[in-house]
Amino acid sequence: MSCTKVFLWAVAATFVASAATADILIDPDVNNGSFEYAGGVLNTTKIQVWDGTPDIDNWSVWTEMSTAEDDSGVQNTGNASDGTMIAFMQGGNAMYNMTSWVPSAGDEFYFSWDHVLRGDRAHTVSLVYDAGGVITSLTASETPSTGVVETIANTYIVPSGSPLIGNTVGLGVVSPGAYPEIDNFILTVNEVAPVDGDVDGDRDVDLDDYIIIRDNFRLSPATKGQGDLTGADVVDFQDFLFWKSNAPQSALDGLAALGGPVPEPASALLCLASAALLPRRRRA
Repeated sequence: MSCTKVFLWAVAATFVASAATADILIDPDVNNGSFEYAGGVLNTTKIQVWDGTPDIDNWSVWTEMSTAEDDSGVQNTGNASDGTMIAFMQGGNAMYNMTSWVPSAGDEFYFSWDHVLRGDRAHTVSLVYDAGGVITSLTASETPSTGVVETIANTYIVPSGSPLIGNTVGLGVVSPGAYPEIDNFILTVNEVAPVDGDVDGDRDVDLDDYIIIRDNFRLSPATKGQGDLTGADVVDFQDFLFWKSNAPQSALDGLAALGGPVPEPASALLCLASAALLPRRRRA
């Protein structure tokens, strides 16, 4: 076992997290938030149109906004932050994912997504609603890409008189830039913030999150879905410590099964010093 992985396991301590509850409207397991399904089954092949055969589950061309649809869809490029597939969008393409949730005043929405490749390719994500068959963007929620590869997020609280009230809500994406790669869309209601320490977006903090941090250690640039919990654009010990401070005792106890015997404190410090000298591993 590598010195780095031994150290990550050895410094675990007793911290307990209590995750808030929320209604999950879109995520990797709900409404195909990570683009893994087409035609109702798990898909591993490239599909170049949103509404083709097979149809990409839950995602459709946003006809009110899209000006190009013949080369936009899903594929496996090796850059996915969840599962194997990512979405790619040609310049001018727009698509949306509609849920069955009908908002009320006071609902608190949280949404996020991972921009996993071509950070300079502009696109905007927003809450959308079905206004009598017309898919419409909620302008106040529109969130642009930032020009770097990262997890991007926003929150929105529905005020009285909002056009969202009484209409189903979802997420829409407009891409004036050419071929950004995006993944891991999440939309929840009545929980403003994500669960601290949750890497894989399943709303809890567990060993699966630790394993992602461990396996991507020193990866840069990196998204939250790849283990960068602190937003430093690299997966490092700060991310592990953040995970540890939010992990329940059951997850910390489970580290023993992954890590083996606990090294002496001096050995752990040596591992930390050695790890600090490792060059960052960059994604092509």
